[in-house]
Amino acid sequence: MADSTTPFGSIAIGQGDQASKANGLLDALSPVSIYGKNYATTSALSLGYHGGKISVNGVVTTIADGTIALTASTTNYVEVNPTTGAVSKNTASYTPGYWRIGRAVTGTASITTWHDDRFLNFGQQTRMLTRAFPTDANYTALAAEVDVDVINISAGTITTTRDFIVPIAFPKQWTVINNTAQSVRIIGATGTSDATIATLKTAIVMATGINVKRITADV
Repeated sequence: MADSTTPFGSIAIGQGDQASKANGLLDALSPVSIYGKNYATTSALSLGYHGGKISVNGVVTTIADGTIALTASTTNYVEVNPTTGAVSKNTASYTPGYWRIGRAVTGTASITTWHDDRFLNFGQQTRMLTRAFPTDANYTALAAEVDVDVINISAGTITTTRDFIVPIAFPKQWTVINNTAQSVRIIGATGTSDATIATLKTAIVMATGINVKRITADV
């Protein structure tokens, strides 16, 4: 689009149904509009926002369009809980680790100033899966579950070292937190692994496409 010529489909006044073309272009851009201000549903002290799709705990989750009530005569920090996708606000500051949507400065009955604090990698901050072993047996993770940066293996019922089996068909690196009472090996359904993480330890591991390799020692 920034080039002098573009295949994107520019609007030209007087050439056919330009309203449909404009709607089509906006539809193509809609993924980046998630949590953006929805002017159609913003009124008085109610801030409307657009929905979309995000990854929540390794699951593609649809966020519906919504509104949030703001506090009058102050600055409202509107933010997203990255583990649930839920929108909230407070009047003190942004919550550390939350995704920033924007700051709504309000008067007694309306929003006077809106600061959009989203940025290009909004929603792509460190993503974490929290998963416990459902039984005292090895666990095979879904590809969507491990499309994250951090795997937090929470306390489960395992009584000995168990395998947390990850897809290895593509190169992927994770920080793995072992919060169980036993050691956990990160391994693929095939191939080898030297990544057995001790109880209550953290390490960086990588699926190479063939095997799983330890990148760092336990810490």
